[in-house]
Amino acid sequence: IKGYKHFANKLWNIARFILLSVSSEEVADYASSAPQPVTEADKAILESLNATVRDVTSNLDRYVIHEAANQVYQFAWKELADVYLEASKPQLADQQLKQSTAHILVWCLTNTLKLVHPFAPFVTEELWGRLFGTDSPSLLMIQPWPKATP
Repeated sequence: IKGYKHFANKLWNIARFILLSVSSEEVADYASSAPQPVTEADKAILESLNATVRDVTSNLDRYVIHEAANQVYQFAWKELADVYLEASKPQLADQQLKQSTAHILVWCLTNTLKLVHPFAPFVTEELWGRLFGTDSPSLLMIQPWPKATP
């Protein structure tokens, strides 16, 4: 329980960093279309997200709930927070990379929230509201499940 409390805090910090890096007007645009990677770090995080979507979906389809939860936990904590967020800091400072990096950050966060939502609906719904505005009629719980590319 304590570990998942820390995980909820980690999700909150990821979202806070992204919301400080991206304007609220850009969030909806970036969340609606898949980004194109520019750097090796971009390629790595998008490949990792795709693999996580594929594996989590497969495990949920087979009712291997604990493994699905662990996979999204590992992706969010290690790949997104520990690796890509750190790589994104100098990229966000570079005017040539800023837009594509912001797009990837929003794309990864929104898809991560969708993957985590079955396991932590309250915190993910709150973060979704902070991303898209609390007056938005778009709830996370009715969003389409992420699709993995082959």
